[in-house]
Amino acid sequence: MDKSRTPVAVGQGQVTQPKNAQNPLDPVGLMVQAAQKALDDAGPPALAKAVDEVWVVNIISYSYADAPGRLVKALGLAPKGTMYGALGGNTPVKLFNQAAREIAAGHADCILIAGAEAEASLRRAAKGQITLNWPDPEPPQAMFGDTRNGSTDLEMSYDLFAPAYAYAIFENALAHHLGRTPSEHRRHLGDLMAPISQAAAQNPYSWSPRAYTPEQIVTPTEKNRMVATPYTLRMNPNLNVDMACAVLVCSEKTARSLGVDRGGFVYPLGGAELDNVWYITQRPNLYDSPAMGHCARLALERAGLGLADMDLFDFYSCFPSVIQMARNELGLSPDDPRPLSVTGGLAYFGGPGNNYSLHAIAALMQEIRENRAQHAMATGLGWFNTKHAAIILGKTLPKNEWKTPDDSPLQQSINKIALQPPVEKAEGPFFIEGCTILYRKYGTPPEGIAIGKTQSGKRAIAFMDPVQVPELLEQDLVGQTAKARHDREWGRNFISF
Repeated sequence: MDKSRTPVAVGQGQVTQPKNAQNPLDPVGLMVQAAQKALDDAGPPALAKAVDEVWVVNIISYSYADAPGRLVKALGLAPKGTMYGALGGNTPVKLFNQAAREIAAGHADCILIAGAEAEASLRRAAKGQITLNWPDPEPPQAMFGDTRNGSTDLEMSYDLFAPAYAYAIFENALAHHLGRTPSEHRRHLGDLMAPISQAAAQNPYSWSPRAYTPEQIVTPTEKNRMVATPYTLRMNPNLNVDMACAVLVCSEKTARSLGVDRGGFVYPLGGAELDNVWYITQRPNLYDSPAMGHCARLALERAGLGLADMDLFDFYSCFPSVIQMARNELGLSPDDPRPLSVTGGLAYFGGPGNNYSLHAIAALMQEIRENRAQHAMATGLGWFNTKHAAIILGKTLPKNEWKTPDDSPLQQSINKIALQPPVEKAEGPFFIEGCTILYRKYGTPPEGIAIGKTQSGKRAIAFMDPVQVPELLEQDLVGQTAKARHDREWGRNFISF
């Protein structure tokens, strides 16, 4: 093991743009600030000249032909290569893992990873509150990673392109699997999310630094409307933010030769990336996440550590179902005292598009630097509980060398459990495996979506009979058998009870 090639994270920078900024920066402008903070955090000015790769997380709120190129030019860097990631909240962790492997293999000496969103400013401009002096948007020239859509055409025709609806279906499937009534599960969700909001309240970079009680999270009000049962607004990610983050990863040799303070070293110890069965309707269960579990276990194994060695976690937290799946897959007890997020979650800290988990890595770096943790785990997730990545960070040198693994046999074993694509026309008995009742706009009647199996055992999707929906709000519909019919005029399945 060549210790001079050991990857080490040496700098991190976060930026939260003021909500009332009169001349707000675009995402690249925010990234420039975050990247400069990361370079300053690392220390030596000469480190900027050592950066030989610049990687940018996919930007949702705005589009540039070459976002990494713009960042490089603004910072005055001269890297050998740049990269722009594909869609997915797994991307920051995946890029961080890849940076560690590239450095360990001798393919790079110093890699800057950055990402940003400025959705809040775009919304203010759309309302006429400010005028943006930003470059004209252009489609990106290239993207790294899996660019497949997260849903099939059939799933999208039943509104399963909306994360809030898909994850609410997972949530109700999970509640039924755990044997909880709807009211019991709501109480559990409040207890789960309240400490995460408290973490956000203590984070100086949070977009909404406010702690909520369990009741304030789960109780629908005018300011906390129901989105899709059982999710209120305060259980949904807040994408309306202006935030940026950057992290700098070097070889130990480069960091030492340039005089980086060793007290700021944080070591990537092990990581992994895997996908679940790609499409929701082809997964055997709607309440679990095999890829998430395998990722976390592989990351721990490669770090030479166990779950008990982790002092802190920052599980990707777009919706409560994801946090619970992570806990369940790892075998963490609901009573485990270790925090599930130090950043504060996408609902409270903020949901800067695909870039949340880079903020999580930065936050965990600080916890480790300030001796509040020896080891920590961060996870990332893309699409609908689809793409997963995990990273272990630590205070001391890794036990094992970073290598490029061949996880294809494990990925193939996950892919093989996929069910056949759902049937488009369903008639007769319909066994419900997951469902939600959703609220589209103020004053409109609620609607319901369900995923289940027909009498033949084949999967299908259906809307609920709109007339019956108001009567079903407090019922546990998962596990019940409804009656399906295919409406030729609408070209959709409907179920009734």
